[in-house]
Amino acid sequence: LYLREVSSGMDMTQALQVVEAARYFSLPDLELEVVKRLALQIEDSKVCTVLEWAHAIGSSVLKAECMGYIERNFQQLLDTQQLKGLSSELLHEVLCLSGQMLTVAKRRRIISSGV
Repeated sequence: LYLREVSSGMDMTQALQVVEAARYFSLPDLELEVVKRLALQIEDSKVCTVLEWAHAIGSSVLKAECMGYIERNFQQLLDTQQLKGLSSELLHEVLCLSGQMLTVAKRRRIISSGV
């Protein structure tokens, strides 16, 4: 039963499941509240997993949060190869988003090396 309160003790997996349930049951306020909390938990080691998940369930708000994080931390994520696990579709979106920071040669090198 949802009473407009969200547990503060959720881990990322539980929060992602709540977002999925909120979308399924058409509870946009719940989805937004949990996405706000997830956005505060996104870090280098989790951003690609959360982005893939948000993309798969169609959560545009959560996907935008992840893309914003990637844009702000792009070079660090690239240097540590955190982007390597992304699907080719999302990798393309990330490279387009970050295109202004990359030369054509660097984009080709990233794509050919699998990030």
